[in-house]
Amino acid sequence: MTRTVVVTGASAGVGRAVAHAYAARGARLALLARGE
Repeated sequence: MTRTVVVTGASAGVGRAVAHAYAARGARLALLARGE
């Protein structure tokens, strides 16, 4: 089953690390951030 994960604060810090971790596991991501 493919999971979709929404990550806030994805441009830096913990949010970025979480996004990378879920991406490595094959999750579909929706990223929200103020920076690029």
